[in-house]
Amino acid sequence: MAEWVRQTLRIADIGPELWQVREPDGFYVMRWMGTAPEEVVAGFARARTAIEDAPIGESSLEWPEWTVERVRQHEADARTRGCELHTAVAIHRISGEIAGLTEIEIQDGLLDTALQQDTAVLHEYRGHRYPTARPPPPLRANPQTSAGP
Repeated sequence: MAEWVRQTLRIADIGPELWQVREPDGFYVMRWMGTAPEEVVAGFARARTAIEDAPIGESSLEWPEWTVERVRQHEADARTRGCELHTAVAIHRISGEIAGLTEIEIQDGLLDTALQQDTAVLHEYRGHRYPTARPPPPLRANPQTSAGP
């Protein structure tokens, strides 16, 4: 049996200064809405596997294998449900590898509500404080893809 935890963050109650977080040294943030850009989708699929070493206790949960095809199916499924995916990734400046990601989903017509999907950091990039440096939800940020390094 699966158990879910529901938490609520009221964006309007958060001071805007809390969203002003510096990018970690050696990384830059790229954002997009909807489908992952073709030039990063393979790295994005790999980064999604970072969740595999999350503690699951005695759960029988099995993590899916993330491939480019699975990412594209995930995006298509969201569109079918009337949802828009908003994604941000941290890209390592030297290697160009996606080190971590966060993804939220906004349901059609519910612009004041977002569902947290995945947030994950590849093992070799942990310790750079990426999870606390992720960009604000698209309810506060420009969700367009940002410029590179």
